[in-house]
Amino acid sequence: MRHKELLILKIWLFVRTGPKNNRGGELMKDNRGYSLIELVVTLAIIVIVGSGAYIGIGLLSGADAKKCASKLDSGLKLTKTVCLSKENGQLEFSRDASGDYYMEISGYAKEKIGKSSLTILYTTGSGASATESTMTNGTSIKFSFKRGSGIFNSIGTDALGQPVFCSKISITQNSTTKTIVLIPETGKHYIE
Repeated sequence: MRHKELLILKIWLFVRTGPKNNRGGELMKDNRGYSLIELVVTLAIIVIVGSGAYIGIGLLSGADAKKCASKLDSGLKLTKTVCLSKENGQLEFSRDASGDYYMEISGYAKEKIGKSSLTILYTTGSGASATESTMTNGTSIKFSFKRGSGIFNSIGTDALGQPVFCSKISITQNSTTKTIVLIPETGKHYIE
């Protein structure tokens, strides 16, 4: 046989039987589509990847609120320690003109603890007399503790000259809200 006829015979055999593996056997003779197992495995992979992405997005969306609440709570603990060991110590929690949130503790450097994407509300008073206010650009709250007892000092006075205490700070980002509960009578605080 000539070379041309041999090539035509190989092409005819390839079309008729399909490709061969390197051992002379057929790779796939009947390729009609996906098997049920391939479909189940593909769907399982899609579900796992989709679930991971959904959970990851949910965790990331509230990460800044959690971080801000944690830093502010830690700052309050440090301030209480400073107040109990020194005569004067305070934590100033503020929002600057650009909308970012800062914390400055007496004797420590000012630290950025939250981005402008956060919404922070603080509550003064408790029960029926509770008032909720939004931290706006340029506002600040100063926290301090009494040296002997460790209870919160007032953050100001009302129109009648009565002391005003902060009882709650709510930090919100998208659908995630972290709340720092402050108990003025005991000086305790915790994150909800």
